[in-house]
Amino acid sequence: MGRRRQAYKLEKRGNGIWYVVGTTPDGHRVHRSTRTRSRKAAAQRLPLIVEQVEVGARATFSEVTKTPLEELLAVWLTSAATEVASAQGDGSLFETYARHFLRFFHTTERICDEVAIEQYKEHRLGQVQATTLRGELSALRRLHRWMKKRKLLSALPEVPKVPKRAIGTPHKSGKRKIIKLSPAEMDAIIAALPECTRKGYPVREFVTFVRETSLRPSTVFGLRAPHDYEPGARLLRIRGENDKARFGRDVPITDRARKAIDSRFPCDGTIFPEFDCRDALREAALAAGISAHRASKVSIYDFRHGRGTEWGRTGNLIGIAYLMGHKHVTTTKEYLHSNLEEAQAVLFPTSFFTSPGEAAPTTAELIAQATEMIGCGREDSSVTGIRQSRSGHSPRSCRIPGAIRRPLTGAEYTVGRVLVDTYETFTENPVRKRGLVCDWNAAKSEWTQSTELPDSRCNTQAPNRGRVHRRSSPRRYV
Repeated sequence: MGRRRQAYKLEKRGNGIWYVVGTTPDGHRVHRSTRTRSRKAAAQRLPLIVEQVEVGARATFSEVTKTPLEELLAVWLTSAATEVASAQGDGSLFETYARHFLRFFHTTERICDEVAIEQYKEHRLGQVQATTLRGELSALRRLHRWMKKRKLLSALPEVPKVPKRAIGTPHKSGKRKIIKLSPAEMDAIIAALPECTRKGYPVREFVTFVRETSLRPSTVFGLRAPHDYEPGARLLRIRGENDKARFGRDVPITDRARKAIDSRFPCDGTIFPEFDCRDALREAALAAGISAHRASKVSIYDFRHGRGTEWGRTGNLIGIAYLMGHKHVTTTKEYLHSNLEEAQAVLFPTSFFTSPGEAAPTTAELIAQATEMIGCGREDSSVTGIRQSRSGHSPRSCRIPGAIRRPLTGAEYTVGRVLVDTYETFTENPVRKRGLVCDWNAAKSEWTQSTELPDSRCNTQAPNRGRVHRRSSPRRYV
């Protein structure tokens, strides 16, 4: 009596693919791939595989067009140009993906085969990082959906996902490191730039505009007149299709930025023509006194990062994200870089009345210098704690260091205002009112530390519009 034929069954192998295993009537062992990791899809393909095996043919699950892969990819990029461009800039990234597909798969049948796609994933993980591979596989899924929609493919093959913990292989040269530029270094580079390059491109106005607005260079190159800007306007219109994040908005610009862009008028159409300014920037950086190593790597994007770091001192991440074109503040944080000046501010927490690294002034000197800065109050030698400053001047004649002779920020003005109000509380002198709403907690903390008053004399609730209300006894914030 002959051996009973074994029934066909499904087995899952180490690569996650389901296989049909069994024995044919003539005793041959069967081991056929279902080309899927889905148990349900494998069960649906099992009868077809068995039928094909019985008649001695190879199972085919998806009818694929016989069009050569090179022609298929060209038609895909052309017909889906609008969809691709809306998702990934100008679509050049998808052209790069298509070249990788053609180099590995060679034929249209292989690009739709799940086993070949699995091999492609393992191959690319040895060449690129996992993030890059995720983008390539996403484009491959888009290609398969496009083929099925046009009936070039009867069933969508399963494209595997990249494991969450996969790292991939970094590029040999690595990612370009940002050259941290201080505001003084950026201004020095701009001053050393020529007005135009050898080919006549306005490099100085372009770099100045990027330094002031912190816009992406691609966005600046895409500005059009008069749709996005007219001479003298205080707002710059950023169209959604001209922004990488598709963040359409109106952006306020500084006087310096307005002067740079107004110099490009009269014009009709493109305001700043697209050009490569790396050589001009690096020559100017070297002429500005920046080390040769740093100057050789300076890029226009370093000005965007430098401006973001400069704005980061305000602490208003929401406003910075809007100006820079970020929809999430987590992206903005990547543009805030640490530097030596901020480190000195941590080690020497002086007020805005001193230069970085200089010793902190006394309470009396702070009050005297704040009085001089705001331009109010009068000298009164009977006030407790008021004495001559280190420079030997009286509180009224005390001069502020030249390093801080600049427009005050909101937080600086508030601290000075609180100090002057404290001075008035002690001297009973009338002071002119200049209302300004700023960070009340920071101002109150500065006032408490400066006057060395007990915490019980400060109420925890912030006053209306940051004003100091005076009472006869006890003196407190209400």
